[in-house]
Amino acid sequence: MRPMKKSLKFKKILLVEDSPIVQQVHMDYLKELGYKSDLAQDGEEALNMFKNGYDLILLDIRLPKVNGIEVTKEIRCYEKEKNLKPIIIIALTAFNQTVKEDCEIAGVDDFYVKPIEIHDLEKVLKRWLHN
Repeated sequence: MRPMKKSLKFKKILLVEDSPIVQQVHMDYLKELGYKSDLAQDGEEALNMFKNGYDLILLDIRLPKVNGIEVTKEIRCYEKEKNLKPIIIIALTAFNQTVKEDCEIAGVDDFYVKPIEIHDLEKVLKRWLHN
């Protein structure tokens, strides 16, 4: 295991993923990289949790109940209504140009194909959380 990086210990991430295998892999990656993370298993749960002070959301797009596009739209609407700083939302899904365009329109900050490997996830998180 890599040593926890001191600068990361205060960063909090919400992983929104419905696949148990992907949940476990990504939660293990986040822990290994030194991030505090919580898990939402569907879009509805994510909408109930995002107000808990996260620095970044890793969001699967194809979710049960409320999909990732709708989750993003609702979060962006809430932020605008409350005049809040936008939370960073990173979409993780199988690549499809239409989905990517829908994500951008909804307000997703970045888009990555999953499964994402730990070294790629580390680069993504550094890019968005440590610039």
